[in-house]
Amino acid sequence: NIQTNSWEKVQVPGQTGKVNSIAISNSGDIAIAFTKQGSGVRVAHKTSNSVGWQLSYFFPISRNGSVAFTSTRQPVVAYISDNKLKYAICYGEWYSVDVDDGTQGTISGATSLAIDENDQPGISYVRGSDLMFASSQGGWHSAVVESGAVTDKNELAFHGNQPIIVYYNNSTDIE
Repeated sequence: NIQTNSWEKVQVPGQTGKVNSIAISNSGDIAIAFTKQGSGVRVAHKTSNSVGWQLSYFFPISRNGSVAFTSTRQPVVAYISDNKLKYAICYGEWYSVDVDDGTQGTISGATSLAIDENDQPGISYVRGSDLMFASSQGGWHSAVVESGAVTDKNELAFHGNQPIIVYYNNSTDIE
């Protein structure tokens, strides 16, 4: 039985956003990624032993962030910036790389980031009208999952090392 008064509402002071993503590490750390109107994707986190939330970073001129944790509690983020799909990891400081440079089509819609059982990240996203999956196995590379008629709604998870993507297709509904 879910009761609305049993939920804890948490706000990151001074921050409002949309296109939200949340991740919880294996030790209870929590991270959220959200797009702040006009200023890009921001990441806030709370460790399992801290009291409050801290804004850990923002990626200027970016949108549609998705957050996850590696098995070693490193927060990672996928986001879109300047028509490029990017992946960032935090080792005290954030480091980012281009996953898809956007030269083969407009990168749009939501990103979804997940980590497989070997601690390798994967990202689902939309390029043009194609649903894409990017894998970091042996360097980043992307493949078309389904061509045409795909909207920006998608979600990635791994079952072991097998990626599973749920998405809304304009012509056939949920797949």
